[in-house]
Amino acid sequence: MAFKLAVEAAGIRHRYIKPRRPQQNGKVERSHRVDQEEFWSQHDFATRAEADEPLADWARRYNHERFSLALHGCTPAEKLQAKQATKHPNVQRESTHPSPEKGARAANGESAASFGAQP
Repeated sequence: MAFKLAVEAAGIRHRYIKPRRPQQNGKVERSHRVDQEEFWSQHDFATRAEADEPLADWARRYNHERFSLALHGCTPAEKLQAKQATKHPNVQRESTHPSPEKGARAANGESAASFGAQP
């Protein structure tokens, strides 16, 4: 019940998929794959509590620094900010991107796949 209330309070429409049909949930499945490849497989935590701080840091970098080709070179935070601006054009918002690095990353030829790559 708490999840349902939180989703409603955030103005999110929660949609269900048919049982045993992960292809209907491609974005979430892709997210789980990226989480596994770029975070969980890079670390070995003894407890979930031990993972909390590194996971929060990775989530911040993922949402605010890691640009995505699927989002046309934007970060998830930039895409969300742009979407919110089109829905509510008269609302002033602070930038969700901590620095103007997006253009520099693209100019340097970095790709989304190279972010966080281990040498």
